[in-house]
Amino acid sequence: MKLAILADIHANADALYAVLSAAQKEQVDGMLVAGDLVGYYFEPKRVLQLLQEWNKPIYIVKGNHEEILLAAINSNELLAEISLKYGPGISIALSELSGDDLEWIASLQHPLLVDDFNCSILLSHGSPNDINKYIYPDESISGMLAAMLQLPDVLVMGHAHYPFIKNEQKCVVINPGSVGQPRNREPGAHWALLETNTMTAEHRIEPYNIVELVDQCMRIAPNHLYLRQVLLRT
Repeated sequence: MKLAILADIHANADALYAVLSAAQKEQVDGMLVAGDLVGYYFEPKRVLQLLQEWNKPIYIVKGNHEEILLAAINSNELLAEISLKYGPGISIALSELSGDDLEWIASLQHPLLVDDFNCSILLSHGSPNDINKYIYPDESISGMLAAMLQLPDVLVMGHAHYPFIKNEQKCVVINPGSVGQPRNREPGAHWALLETNTMTAEHRIEPYNIVELVDQCMRIAPNHLYLRQVLLRT
């Protein structure tokens, strides 16, 4: 079976659309999304709609930016702090998303065990035990795997915005990179394709109109240079 693996969309709807289109052409059997649907960029409502309209099985976990969003609902002070640090993405999400949308986000789990594709898949954002834990490609994961009571066939993590695929201790460990804001100096919308019959995975990058998003950044968040610079750096 073929599975599309996504992470760190960050309200970049055009990038998500490019990945969904590619996954549809691949005729994937399901999709796994490792959190951070919102934050940084400017189309959270459309991102949720695209994911909720996906017509194949889809599994989504909460990311740290979902936690930030939920925490900011009742705290203007926290919202101001977040906006200063990350830009207006969370504020835009709070203004765009309905009460039902926020309830749906609040219902997302972390981590999530998926066993519907003839294998066991543990889906998380940071590490399975810490939603905020960054695991980078050059880090050893042997200790983390050894500490797990039951090792899944596949472990999916996001959060770092750097893609990697490792085979260790009979576990395929995948970070698909970021759909919406890659940080590894390879512009485009990043994702991974997993073939469960062979337990092999490959990294994919889809083109989309990055210049249009950069223009949006200049209009909507002119003082947050990082939001546009990270999209183009090579």
